[in-house]
Amino acid sequence: MSVIGGSVANVYLQQCAEFSHDKKKIADMTNAVFQKLIKIAVIPFTVILGFGDYIFAFVFGDFWKVAGTYASILAPWLALVFVCSPLSSLMIVLQKQRQNFIFQFTICILRAMVLIISGIFFMDAMIAVILYSFIGFIMWLGLLLYILKCIGIRYRSTLYTLFIYMIIPFLLIRIGRLFILG
Repeated sequence: MSVIGGSVANVYLQQCAEFSHDKKKIADMTNAVFQKLIKIAVIPFTVILGFGDYIFAFVFGDFWKVAGTYASILAPWLALVFVCSPLSSLMIVLQKQRQNFIFQFTICILRAMVLIISGIFFMDAMIAVILYSFIGFIMWLGLLLYILKCIGIRYRSTLYTLFIYMIIPFLLIRIGRLFILG
């Protein structure tokens, strides 16, 4: 997945740099890339979300089942990173390096806080992973919305796409798993 995301980011950055004077073209290209990436991400990340523990146990052995559970918890965040990471290269074209630094610094501090707080108060790795994933998802969603605001794309269509291609499949697979596997 990172090979795909990295390749898309390189081509996307190059095309955005060529159209840096035309926000409409950048907005259209960003929307198209976003739509494609989310459609690519939905199947593998939904499968990991729903059955990561079983997949890891089957492929690597029973000792890896917990790692699969962690992968399931991290899947929504990683799916959003897969979709948004190539788009974040637009921050360079828009000369928003300061804002990108603030984003990276904030997410680093929040991640450290989650790990410290989880270790001190909960002493439970599962809670730490859940909070880590949640913070990552919220931060990357915020970055996505910021990028869209900078190029004039309305949130409604993007949030609708996220809802249709990520939230609904993720909820359906988790609910289905509850009924099927207990």
